[in-house]
Amino acid sequence: MEEEPLGPEEIRAYEERRPAWRGYFQRTPVRWGLRAERGACVLLGPHGCTLGPEARPTACLLYPFEPAEQGWTLAVERSGSVAEARASGEPRCLAVEEARGRGALLRAFGIDVQTLTALGKRLRAEVRAHPHPRAPVKGVPVR
Repeated sequence: MEEEPLGPEEIRAYEERRPAWRGYFQRTPVRWGLRAERGACVLLGPHGCTLGPEARPTACLLYPFEPAEQGWTLAVERSGSVAEARASGEPRCLAVEEARGRGALLRAFGIDVQTLTALGKRLRAEVRAHPHPRAPVKGVPVR
């Protein structure tokens, strides 16, 4: 786990881009995230996440989707094509680039709208109950 302290302007911008996270920073200006190396989660292996679904944080189970004010949106940027994504030098989700539409993307991640909606509700509940910044996340060691 990594701590990322955010200033007031960064918090406003983060919550504006990600409405489901509104209120997350009320108790602490620290955003917790999984440690990344070379732009990707350290738990990402050649065949996806190395954690079992029961140990993954809710935000990870939702990836690359994210709750929006109405429905859901993508948590990652699209480049327009796989070639452009690779050429950008930025971390990109190639499955998002390859998908030809919402249904194809849902199938690629093995999730349906009902599950996506339930995970979105669970994430919102977790945001409202955001713990003290040193509280451990199930299945992820604090470093």
